[in-house]
Amino acid sequence: MDIINNMLLERRLILRSRWTLLAVVVLVAFAVWFGFVGPYQFAMWSEGRLIDIKEQMQEQVEEYSQDITVDMSHVVKQVKADFHVLHPVAGPNHIMSMFAALGPLITAILGAHIVGSEFTKRTVKVRAAHYGWGNSMVAKLISIIFISAIIAAAGFLVGSIGGNIIWNVVTAGPSEIAKEVVPPYIPSPHWQQMLLVILGLSFYGILGAFVAAATRSPLAGAVAGLSIPFIEQFALAALPPLRWLPQNIYSNLLVGTFRYFEGAGVGKPLVLETVAPLWLCWLILIGWSLILFFSAWQLSKRQAI
Repeated sequence: MDIINNMLLERRLILRSRWTLLAVVVLVAFAVWFGFVGPYQFAMWSEGRLIDIKEQMQEQVEEYSQDITVDMSHVVKQVKADFHVLHPVAGPNHIMSMFAALGPLITAILGAHIVGSEFTKRTVKVRAAHYGWGNSMVAKLISIIFISAIIAAAGFLVGSIGGNIIWNVVTAGPSEIAKEVVPPYIPSPHWQQMLLVILGLSFYGILGAFVAAATRSPLAGAVAGLSIPFIEQFALAALPPLRWLPQNIYSNLLVGTFRYFEGAGVGKPLVLETVAPLWLCWLILIGWSLILFFSAWQLSKRQAI
């Protein structure tokens, strides 16, 4: 019962927290600008370049009075590909792929803040006396998962609504190429992409919380959450057998679950070592998350408060 009450308290605090609001606003603003405005400008520039090329070729034909035939199909195909990211079908995929790439940085900081601030503000003893520090930690870790779910849902909604809006703007405007664009292929259903966003963001949020609890410092937790993925990449480059590390597994899942478009806000993640099949990557990352969750819980139960 104490855990449930603590979870409800943490949820209220998170929903009222300016940090949660700031995290969602930053991600949504980034998604709108780099997910829609930037790709729109690039696609229109690409089509404008195609029109210029055609006009220059036409001028040369008229100038030299020669019957010249130039195959422009590959250029037209490329321009159409630049519009794929703006298609409504691609909207949720595109925005959630951005959140999946950038969200771990934010949840790592939030996770470290949620746990570490209890030590810096000296409220950890109050939590331990009322609910038990172990129960409080479980409630905080579940709250991190809750934040991750909010971010994933926001990504899906922004992608769905924004994708339809920007596509109506494109097709109602002067673009002729956009009207010929077919829906792009998306490798996974949106619900599966949402689950991956939740899982990835939760893992790195819990990582930040675990380090913050171990060091009793939100700064240390945030630094660890931000730096450990890069340390993993350097370690994997030197020792390929370490392909089971969370960062490499997460990168494999991102590449296999999302489609990455040219001119999009984020590029395809670097996969140093391929791990197949994809379901195995899901199991491994879930396993890493459970280990980290259990470790943080056990640490809090044994901490001297």
